[in-house]
Amino acid sequence: RSFSFCVAMPKMIASLRRFGAASLQDQWQHFVGHCGNWHGTWQRYAVDAAGALLPEQRFRAACNPELAPNQRSVHHVNRYELGVPAPPGVPPDRLRIRDGVQEADFGTFDATNFRQPFGPASRAVYLTDSAVIASSSLRGDSPMIAAEFIAVAVGQDSPCAGEGARQRRRLVATWRKDSELETASLSTVTCISECEERRGVALQVEPSCAQKARHTAVGSNSGTLEVLSMWQNSRTVAGIDGTLLKKEKLQGTQVPLPDHTMEAGLCAWLPLALPLGHGRDLEIGMGWAVSDTTFVRVAAQYSDGEFARVVHERLVRDLNPGSDC
Repeated sequence: RSFSFCVAMPKMIASLRRFGAASLQDQWQHFVGHCGNWHGTWQRYAVDAAGALLPEQRFRAACNPELAPNQRSVHHVNRYELGVPAPPGVPPDRLRIRDGVQEADFGTFDATNFRQPFGPASRAVYLTDSAVIASSSLRGDSPMIAAEFIAVAVGQDSPCAGEGARQRRRLVATWRKDSELETASLSTVTCISECEERRGVALQVEPSCAQKARHTAVGSNSGTLEVLSMWQNSRTVAGIDGTLLKKEKLQGTQVPLPDHTMEAGLCAWLPLALPLGHGRDLEIGMGWAVSDTTFVRVAAQYSDGEFARVVHERLVRDLNPGSDC
């Protein structure tokens, strides 16, 4: 019988000790911490010629990875409303209708492949409250480049019902390569707002990407991101193997204006065109205005076209009465 990741976490971590590498154990532990039974709303966007996001489909879905009885692997199945087009990359034999919903079977993950969930040309980096899964190189043979950004919030910042309830935001983007121009054009964007189901009871909150969020002004293109330059920033930088490269506290950070703003408190740094040539450094990412006083930013940094680092920033407003923030 399968059961929740959260319940099984200690046993899973203990079983990983035989794999040897400390970094692998650490990454698995973070991976397990992100897993669970997540229910929420997905909003898919197309991209027009000017780079604007055009809402296409909005639907309910569940993300349900489960631990195998031998505790050595994870079986990941997503469940979507009927009528929703199947996600790309899922073979027809892994799609089925069950109990009135459409299931997409993403297969099994273990210590050999959980850091390459999009396939061998991808790499995942898991941190405590965030994760990035992205193409390992901009110059690979794949016709597409993909990236997923994940951020988690707990406690009173979360609108999900129940004490200690977790919510999260995910942003998935794809770019289609044009070999003649040596660029990749932004093709699709999906915004996902989820609450975690705990103790077998679904939380009765629908944090929709399509509904207006109370804090989206923090992520607007009107210059309000300048406000964040006065907030306290806890910044973590990790390598693509999860190794901690830097952890620091900063007073003031220059957060660049995003390429896109969305509802549900999200903004995104997703260029319309990614350069594919050598010697190019760039950063793509997601920002989330969790509350009036908290803004989280998760980004992937590419160096010379290769996925090199992950940056997690948690900016907190100083509530000191003497502050001008």
